[in-house]
Amino acid sequence: MQDLHFDEATTLPDGGSLVSDVHVYYFLVWDRMAGENVLFARPATLDAIAGRGEPVLESQIVVDHTELDAEGFLSANVGDDSYPFGSIWPLRRTATR
Repeated sequence: MQDLHFDEATTLPDGGSLVSDVHVYYFLVWDRMAGENVLFARPATLDAIAGRGEPVLESQIVVDHTELDAEGFLSANVGDDSYPFGSIWPLRRTATR
């Protein structure tokens, strides 16, 4: 049996599609109360981020497409062991300077 890997939407013989790897990123949004850019808590695809903030490209995470909600945000618990929010602390500090 052939080992298959898909990086983007692929049409299957039955007309369905299969997607596996998707890139998501944390991103900066303007916080009016703080008067500065802050890191948004939920990573999202670049399409979802467009018009909402500035992606932090160094924070790229590869996830399965089934882990995204309908808007392109990571729906898995960000605080779990798979994608710990604290692991990007150096990015959070640099982004707000």
